[in-house]
Amino acid sequence: MDFKDVSPDIAAISQNYNYQPAPNWLIRFQDAVREILQAVEQFLNELFHIPTPGATDSRAVSSAMMMTIYAIGFIALVAIAYYMWKRARRASEEEASTKRGASTVEKILDSQGYRDEAVRFSESGEYKGACRSLYLCFLQLMHEKAVAAFAPAKTNYEYRYILSPYPSLQSGFKDLAENVELVWFGNKSADNSDYLQCQSILEKLEPEIERISAEKAKLVAAEMGNVG
Repeated sequence: MDFKDVSPDIAAISQNYNYQPAPNWLIRFQDAVREILQAVEQFLNELFHIPTPGATDSRAVSSAMMMTIYAIGFIALVAIAYYMWKRARRASEEEASTKRGASTVEKILDSQGYRDEAVRFSESGEYKGACRSLYLCFLQLMHEKAVAAFAPAKTNYEYRYILSPYPSLQSGFKDLAENVELVWFGNKSADNSDYLQCQSILEKLEPEIERISAEKAKLVAAEMGNVG
């Protein structure tokens, strides 16, 4: 099979090709980059004995990369473990806070008794005990007004569930309980401002307790009348 001679066509095309040489500044830049890379290669070889990618022996580079990967992996595992520990601790604290109530109460008083106790504590500078006495005063007040029965074993979570039909009372109880837990179980040192805040919350909740108690009394009276 005969092949066509294309050399005349190639020669004709090459005659029309106009080659533009690269600018001098680009050539100088390329030379400078090449010299810098050669200097870096020489520095690594002489100081660290680490062959550059252009060298034939890449074992040192591979070892360095492997150690770097191991280090990054170890740091990542430590970070994940620390994050999981923080989450578990936070979940444990939240669960514990829902179980705290009046379970460690030493003596049972009526609401006025706890109120007087809070005053005595505050006057002697024992604001931690004063805040907790106001909390117990609130629980006994709800018991006396037939809103929620008081029981030392009852948890704050159970009280919040019982108060769910009364959103404003439930919200106020949550605020009071959280303030007391912070100074009673937490690391915060109670002061007069904490006592006044708990006292303010209690004073705002008392009219709501009275209102709910009156409504429940009316319902009981109405049911008694219907039965009669």
